[in-house]
Order: sequence, then structure tokens, then C-alpha cells
Amino acid sequence: MTDGTHSRQYLAPGILRDALDCPADERGAFIDARCEGDAALREHVHRLLAGADDSDLATGVADDGPPDEPLDRFIGSTLGPFRVVECVGRGGMGVVYRAHREGADFDQEVAIKLIRRGFDFDDVQARFLRERRILARLSHPNLAHFIDGGVSSDGRPWFALEFVRGTTITQWCDGQRLDVRARVRLFLDICAAVRHAHAQLVVHRDLKPGNIMVDASGVVRLLDFGIAGLLEGDAGNASMSTAPGHRPAMTPEYAAPEQFSGEPAGVATDVYSLGVILYELVSGVRPYDVGRAGFAAAERVVRETLPQPLSQAISRASSPPDEAPEAHQARSPLRMSEVASPPRNPDSAAVDDGIEVRLVARATHVRAYRKQVRGDLSRIIEKALAKDPSCRYPTVETFSEDLSRWLAGAPVRVTGNRFGYRLAKFVGRNRVAAASAALTLIALVAAGSFAFYSAWREGIQRDVAVAEAARANAVREYVMLMFGDAADRSGATTVTARDVLKQGAGEIFTRFADRPEAGQDIALNLSDLFLALGDSEGAVPLLEGLLAWPGIDRNPSVLASARYNLAQVEYSRGKTPRAQELLDQSQAFWATQPERFRSILSESRSVQAQLQRAEGHTDLAVATLESAIAERRAFLGTSDREVGSALNALSLALMQLGRYEETIDRANEAYKVFESIGQARSATGLATINNRALAEGYLGRHAEAEADNRLVVAARRELYGESPELAAAQNNLALSLTRRKNYAEAIPLFEDALRMGIAQRGDSGREATMARINLAEAYAATDRVTEAAALAEEAVASAETHYGAHSVYAGVAHRARANVRLVQGRIVEAREDLATATTVFDAMGKGGAIYLKSLADIREKLGAH
Repeated sequence: MTDGTHSRQYLAPGILRDALDCPADERGAFIDARCEGDAALREHVHRLLAGADDSDLATGVADDGPPDEPLDRFIGSTLGPFRVVECVGRGGMGVVYRAHREGADFDQEVAIKLIRRGFDFDDVQARFLRERRILARLSHPNLAHFIDGGVSSDGRPWFALEFVRGTTITQWCDGQRLDVRARVRLFLDICAAVRHAHAQLVVHRDLKPGNIMVDASGVVRLLDFGIAGLLEGDAGNASMSTAPGHRPAMTPEYAAPEQFSGEPAGVATDVYSLGVILYELVSGVRPYDVGRAGFAAAERVVRETLPQPLSQAISRASSPPDEAPEAHQARSPLRMSEVASPPRNPDSAAVDDGIEVRLVARATHVRAYRKQVRGDLSRIIEKALAKDPSCRYPTVETFSEDLSRWLAGAPVRVTGNRFGYRLAKFVGRNRVAAASAALTLIALVAAGSFAFYSAWREGIQRDVAVAEAARANAVREYVMLMFGDAADRSGATTVTARDVLKQGAGEIFTRFADRPEAGQDIALNLSDLFLALGDSEGAVPLLEGLLAWPGIDRNPSVLASARYNLAQVEYSRGKTPRAQELLDQSQAFWATQPERFRSILSESRSVQAQLQRAEGHTDLAVATLESAIAERRAFLGTSDREVGSALNALSLALMQLGRYEETIDRANEAYKVFESIGQARSATGLATINNRALAEGYLGRHAEAEADNRLVVAARRELYGESPELAAAQNNLALSLTRRKNYAEAIPLFEDALRMGIAQRGDSGREATMARINLAEAYAATDRVTEAAALAEEAVASAETHYGAHSVYAGVAHRARANVRLVQGRIVEAREDLATATTVFDAMGKGGAIYLKSLADIREKLGAH
């Protein structure tokens, strides 16, 4: 064999693969350019091209088609245990079929990939077998699962993966109109899949939107490891990139600079490609306009051009669709997917390139978009896109961590550790706590100034006036010191508002031992901040310490407020008698000076109504709240936080009476109040959405209830982390899921709510009690009878011990045990539980109606026995 013949046989397959990625009418010119005047080489490539598109096709007549239509020989045949149904795509070297498993008692749809006939060159087969080995070692929820592999009757290797129906991630995000934050959250799932591959020593090397599908349920799937390699021990890595005359296998639009010169591709290469994808998800365009100028021009652009800032990129003309083949691409065999995307309207191309379309797809406007992407997000993506691999994120995990920090409003590592930056980020990610602290400080400054002025005006001793001002200043300075220290501590990158408050609370009783009145004021204000954060348990040491502080009787207004705060905590713990005692003491003191304490007396009516409901006096609770709302609006107007809280409490009372439409109306009214004062995402603001969701569920509007519950869970998790309120929210979301028979998602939520409830409020807290009851019923519904029985027994014992045998908790616990015993076939005992639950709910009057309704299904099933 002559050197020329050897060269032609070596170079021709690579040129052919690239030519097949060109549009049909451009292939001739592309081949001429690549062969550079070598007529024999050009003729060899054209011979291969002539047989490329029909090597697996035969001419025949389809059952419902015209004569002479090309028919695929594999359609209807079998590969291993699978019967081929249709061809779903052809690429430069491979073909993908949809197939079904035969001869099994279950249905399984797969995508089968094999090398195209006539393309089983040594390097192609080596790459294909490498891809099969790699896929077989990977297992992750965001990767298409490897199912089987084998060899066809004509000797070509094949493998089968799960069949993924979906659209590319860019198309899906635009179609769903996901905002920037939602796109970043979805992107983190891609990162998780790539991290898994890296943990298995696999680098993908061809990450791009076209290889990332989102299925109908919104789950991301990473596909196509056709040019992937191993981080160690893979001799094929080098040969794929450095063979003479063959350009590196990659997609230039998403390739890292080092890939163009055939340098070994490592973790940093995938980090770079992920950076390009995220840039495109955020802005709608790629960082560089590679275009169709050719491989050398693409390399020059990627190596030498800096990405346009994200804030400006939103206005740039659109990148060409990632699915469109480029003349200079060296593509992997084929994507294992079915892309069910709508056709692009050619008449809308000019519109699609406009900023308005891109902004609408991100549910934002230009000013909000630019504000969101400036700063940390831009710096994160810039680091991922660094030209020098050593300047990028060292791992996908560190990249993901910074994105997660950005989502949480925490300091990101790429920005540094300056004090001002860290303090600003601390305030930003704890807006509720910081806003409460700011309001507290403003109130304290105003109160201190007023007290000083009033004391002089009324002729009180100068020392008294100075002391009053000093107390207010002490509170202000201590709160500022806490938040300043938190931003300056070495661990400030992970500190939360709750951490700051706990640290500060633990030092009050010793630091202010010689200034008791200032210390008492600070302790009370910090307990208010704990409650604003939804961390009522965090307030307990402060409040108990206040009640036990020597000489607290000499500060009666602080004592009354401390009792009031503790009453709210005790109610949430299910300790109703103790809560009632504390509330009565507080209200008795405030009633001695009704004008001075008019506001707090009105506010306390919400807690009073909650206790009335707990005692079964729901009608009285409604009257109490309606009176309090009217009174408060009369002297403070409608945009008042406590009006919102009272409306929220009223919605709960109305729900207990079965007045669900009114419940939704009052919840919506309450939410508008919180929205008007900038507290829509406060703990109480979110509670209004929670109550609306409960009422929607009772009305059978399960889709609306599920959507509202998901919103509450996401917001509570983001803003407050693990808390009793998050446990309750997860419990409610899981309940809405069970109403739609979605136990697979509901049960883990119930389990986590139970764990969290116990950790936050103890084994007998309301959150743990309800999660235990609901989980027992969910287990029973899914035939996990042993676990259900144990939980139901615990639920009954705990509810009767801590809440009383006639409480609503005892009633629903007996209902749960009746359900479990019904599944067990213990019919007599199930009837006993049903009778007990009925008695409890009957005694509740109107408030028990909804619970009685929940017994109907059990009663019907027992009637059949």
C-alpha cells in the first residue's frame, strides 16, 4: 500500500463525518475545501458519501406510502430482546431507533444506538465501544439509564438506553417562561449529573444544550457521551484528538479553548462548557458569535474574545439554534433522544432576535434583568469561562456551590471576603430578619429621642431622662454589634440570621447583669426577631430568662410583652392552658392603661382567638377577630401588619367552620396587606398562602392547592431553612399530593416533616404530631402496613397524652388508626376507632364538620364488612 493510499484511507472517514454534518447542498464545497486539491482523496470521500445515507435502507413500498420509498431494513427486526419500531435519527456515524422489549411481562420502551453500516472504521468502533462502557458505569437521576447492549447480526455493536422524550433545556426554559433564578436552579441538576460522571472518572467533553433534555415532568437528562473520555487510564482519549489530519471531536460553540489544539480534556473543560450553557440560559445568546466562518476562525474567537457582559448580552441578536449543524463541527455519533419541539416559524426570526421576546421568556423586564445578573452571577459565569483552565472553578462542585450561594443570597467565593461585601450579602439573604432589625432600631432611636424629650418637657429629673435614652441606645448598639460581628466572623460565609440571634441571645444575661433594664429590653426585642423569623423555639430561652430575671417586676411592660410572646410559643407547642394563663396576665396589665397599650391589646386578640378555637369556641373566635380588625382599622388604617395577621387568623377560623370560599377571600385580603407593606414573603405572609391552599384542598381544587403549597415550601426553605413552619408546609404539600394519589412524592415529604418537626419542637409538637398521623395513613394506602401500624399507635398515644382525649389531634389520630386497622383486616377495632373519632368531631360542632366528612370513606368501607 502506497503512502498516498494509506493517507486517503486515514483521512477520508474524518472528512466524511464532518461533511455529513453539513447541509446536503453544501457538502460538495466542504469536501473540495477539506481535500485541498487532492483529487484521489476527494473521489474516495465522495464514494463513501454516496453509500452513507442509504447503507441501511432498501427501496420498497410502504403499507401506506408511495412506491419506491426508502425503507429501513431494521424496522420490524430485533436487536437482542428488543423489536425495532422506528428510526428516530441519523448522525454522522450512528443511527438511533425506538424499540420495545419483547417476550416479557412488562412493557419497556428503549432507544437503541448502533454504528451505521459502512462506518465501522476502527476509530469509530473504538469510540462507540468506549461510549457503551462509560454509560454502563454511570447511574444518576439526571442521566439516561443504560439498559442493555450487544452485537447485531451483521457484527455491529449496539446499546440500549431508556427512551427520553423531551425538548432541549433552552427550548424548555423559554417555553415555560422560567425566570433567571429558576433557570439557575434547573442548571444545578445538570451540574449534579456532570459531578456524578466526574466522580466515576468520566469527562463528557461535548456538553451543550442539544445534549440536555427536559422531559414532560420537568426532569433534566444529560445525554450523548459519544466523545467522552476517562480522566485516567483511557488511551483512546489522545488518539481521538490528535490523529494527524483529523480535527478534534467537539462542538466549537461550546468547546473550551484548549480543545481546539487537541490538548487533553479534563474537568476544567466540562466546567467551561457548563459556563457557556449557563450564559446562554441566562441571556438567550452564547458568549461568542462563532458563526460559520470555519474551524480556525472559531478557534481564534474563542481563544481571543472576551464574553460580552450578561447585562448587555440580552440585547444582542440571537445565537443560531444549537440543533443546527455547523459545517466545521465534528459531531458525536447521535443524541439518544426524541426532541418533540414545536417547529420554528420562519416569519418570526426577526422577532425572536429581539430583546422583548427574550425578556418575556424570562418573565422579567430589562431593568430587573440587568439588576439581577450584575455582580455575583456575572462573576461566577466569568470565572467558569476563564481562558486559562487553571483560572476556572477547579471542580463542578465548587461552581455549583457558588451558584447555590447566589440563589440563597449568601457571599460567593469568587467575589472575595471583604467586610462590606459580606455584611451586604448577610442583610440581603436575611431580608426579613434584617428588615425587622432595622425597624427595631428605628423604633428604638425614635423611642429614645421621644423619651428624652418628654422627660425634659414634663420636668422629670435629668438623670431619669438620660437613663431612658441610654437604655434605647444600648438596645440599638447591641443589635448593630451582633449583625456587624456576624459579617466579620471567619465563618460568615455560612452564618444565618438565626445563628446571629442565638449567638447574641446567649450573651445578654451576663453582659447586661449590671444594666438589667437595658438587657431586658434587648432580650424582648430579640425574641420579637426570633418570632419574625418563624423560629419560636429560638425565642424560648430569652423569654424564660426574662420571666426569671431578678427584679423583672420593676419593668412591668417588658414582663407583659414577654408573657405575650411566650403565650404564642406555648400555643404552637400545643400547651393551651399555659398559653391562656400567660395571655390573661398580659391582657390584665395592658387593660390598666388601655389608651397607652391600645395597639398591643388589639394585636393580642389574634392569639386570643386562636386559643378560643383550640377550646372549640370557633364562632366566638370569629367574633373576636372581626371586632379586632374593625377596631384596628379604625385607628391605624388598612395597611397594618396586625390587620394582616388578624385577617389570616380569621381565615383559619372560617376554615374550621367549613366556610371555605370566605376563607380564601380573607386569606387573599391578608396577603394584599402584607404585600402592600413589603412583607409578602414574611412568615405570616406565607401563612396566608398556606391557609388558602388548605381551603382549596377542601373545595377539591387540588391542582391550585398543590401549586400554592409548593410556593410556600420553596419560600420557607429558601428564606428560613429548617423550621417548624417548613415542617408544617411540607406536611401540607404532601397532603395535597395524597389527594391526587401521588404517594411516591408525598411519603418522603411526610417523613422529612416528621424528622424536622421532632428536631424543631420535640416529639409531641403539633408539626410532628400531624406528620406522624398523615404518614401512617399514607403508609396504609401503599401497603406498608407494619410501619403504618406502629406510627398510628404512637400517634394515638401522643395525641391523647399531650392534647387530651377529646382534642382534634386525638380525633384525627383515631381516624388514622382506623384506616390502618381496616387495611389489616381488624374490623372490630377499626369500628371502635371510627366511633371515637366521630365522638370527638361531633363535640366540635361546626368546626368538626370537615373532619366528620373525612370519615365517610372509612365508614363506607367498614359497611361492606
